[in-house]
Amino acid sequence: MVQRKFFEHLASQWDDRQPENRREILERLLARIDRYLLKSDRVLEVGTGTGELIPILKRRYPQIKLTSIDFASAMIELARKRQPQGGLVQADVHFLPFTDEKFSTVLCHNSFPHFSDKKRALEEIKRVLVQAGFVLILHEQNRDQVNSIHSGALSKEINHDLLPSGDEIQALFLQAGFRTALIEDSEDHYLVGARK
Repeated sequence: MVQRKFFEHLASQWDDRQPENRREILERLLARIDRYLLKSDRVLEVGTGTGELIPILKRRYPQIKLTSIDFASAMIELARKRQPQGGLVQADVHFLPFTDEKFSTVLCHNSFPHFSDKKRALEEIKRVLVQAGFVLILHEQNRDQVNSIHSGALSKEINHDLLPSGDEIQALFLQAGFRTALIEDSEDHYLVGARK
C-alpha cells in the first residue's frame, strides 16, 4: 500500500515536525471530549502514530484500558518506546483484528483523512463498538487547514486524503449506521462524535 510506505518513511521525522506546545494543544482538544472518555472503560485509538497521545490519555483517563493501532510498523516501533507495557497493535482500520473484544469508544486522532475507504472503516469501527458506543474524530487543525496541508503535500500519496465537510461526514456516518452527536469545525480544531 502506497500510503503505508509514506508513513513508514515519515515515522522517524514525525515528532520533530510537531509544534513545541503540542501537548498543551492535545490537552485542550481532549477537554472538549472529556464527557465521552470519562465514561469509557475500553478505548481503541486508531492511528496512534508515534504514540504521543498514549501517555496523555492514560493520565487523563486512568480508568480506561487503551489499545492503540497504526498501520505503519515504524510508527508502532516508536510508539512502543512511549508505551513499553503493551496495548499496541499494527493493524489497518479497514480490517480490525478484534473478534471478541469490544470498545466503548474508538478515537481517530489525525487519521480519518487517510482511511482509503471511509465507509468500510466506519463499518469496521461500528463492529468493534459496544451498543451505544462512540466514535470520535479529532484534529488539531480545522478542515481547511488539514485539507490544505494534504492537498499541497509534495508526496502525492496523501494529496487526496481530505477531511469531509460537515454534511459529507454526517452522510457517511448515517450510511454506516451511526447517529452524529457532534460536529465542530472551528478556528483551531476539527471534531466529530457519533454514537452507534
